[in-house]
Amino acid sequence: MEIFYTVNELRAYTQNQKALGMVIGFVPTMGALHQGHLSLIARSKAECNLTLASIFVNPTQFNDPKDYYKYPRMTETDGQMLREHGCDILFLPSVDEMYQHLLLEISPLNIGYLDTILEGAKRPGHYQGVATIVEKLFLSVQPDKVYLGLKDFQQIKVIEKLIRDKYMPIKIVSCPTLREPNGLAMSSRNMRLSEDGKQKAGDIYQVLDFIQKHRAIDTPEIVLAKAKDMIASKDYWDLEYLELRHAQDLSEIDLKHWQEGVDYVALYAGWLEGVRLIDNLCL
Repeated sequence: MEIFYTVNELRAYTQNQKALGMVIGFVPTMGALHQGHLSLIARSKAECNLTLASIFVNPTQFNDPKDYYKYPRMTETDGQMLREHGCDILFLPSVDEMYQHLLLEISPLNIGYLDTILEGAKRPGHYQGVATIVEKLFLSVQPDKVYLGLKDFQQIKVIEKLIRDKYMPIKIVSCPTLREPNGLAMSSRNMRLSEDGKQKAGDIYQVLDFIQKHRAIDTPEIVLAKAKDMIASKDYWDLEYLELRHAQDLSEIDLKHWQEGVDYVALYAGWLEGVRLIDNLCL
């Protein structure tokens, strides 16, 4: 596995590979890798000639600076995991490299209503930071396909909008969320939970699964109310939101009835042991 630290070196390499007809698959990460990340690497390797991963903890997408500094950094371990799983290239830039490089000067993305709902409402400016660094990474890597986990459902919608608005020749490949045996979505943030907390966090999937199974029984309004009651009965949770939205664009739904042939998604955000956890399930 080759490691690149600068934009210029990486761009020269990927331009040469693309000229040779290579299809480049890209897995952007903030490190602290787990099996979910590695499943994205495996998918890219199965579909592309070259698989490239990046590790970059992006300061502009953290609302709380303390959260940025607490984010786990395990570069040496992560690099070894990527090497063992056949990743071809690792991009490991510094903050200065990504935010002071002349080739990466970009204009802000108009995220629209995605910036005002759910994660956008709870974390002001977060998606502007995400869109900024993702565009910088895309300009650096020049990928053909980008592999993203569905756990960050709204983030995928933001990145899809970025690609459309900027006319980027990139295909997003959305991959299933990998889960622990109790249903907890794999996440780097799980490292900050106690063992007891990890078991309790399985409540999230139980609630989402309840919504999915009861879609055929009750109206969206009733199912959602019962699901919220399930969380409210557990005094260790601080719920931020539990909502039902249209899966295509995250627009609001009619809570009075389900529509035939329409895809929905249930989205969850809450705090446990001082750790903010998110998850979702397509219905």
